Amino acid sequence: VQRAVTEGFVRLAQDMLLTTAVLLALAFIDWRLAASAALTLPAYGLLFWRLNPRLREASRATRNRRTRLAAYIHERISGLVVIKASTRQATEAGRVDRLSPDVASEGSRVARVRGTLDGLAATSVGIGAALVVVVAVQEAWAGRLSGGDLAAAYALVGTWSEAAASQS
Repeated sequence: VQRAVTEGFVRLAQDMLLTTAVLLALAFIDWRLAASAALTLPAYGLLFWRLNPRLREASRATRNRRTRLAAYIHERISGLVVIKASTRQATEAGRVDRLSPDVASEGSRVARVRGTLDGLAATSVGIGAALVVVVAVQEAWAGRLSGGDLAAAYALVGTWSEAAASQS
């Protein structure tokens, strides 16, 4: 749990720092680029706000089921002599087999919610990156942006998109 919380905070801090750096760099090049990138941030925030509680709840349920299964197995291991003496190995194995799918289904639920959150987050960043490229090309055609600035904007949004995609 501590590792998950720590990784979550580290990931959030990295995402916020990178997004802030990209927005500041884009604003330095042209305010319109930063504004176009910032348009997708409310959607990203809304997605996170809506899906993150589901992810936490699913993760908590998975941990609880895994803990129950581990406790059950631990109890049975400590009483293994009695189980063998009463020839109840098949019965106990059947109980473990009935508990295991619950753990697996909760794990699948966590993976689905996490995949949805990561996929939608990467999509919103990708849309923001595409908007920046469109605005940058329009600004370059209008003569308000140099080729170097266009290349820098493209590199910045590429880094931003790549970071979002690698988090998935």
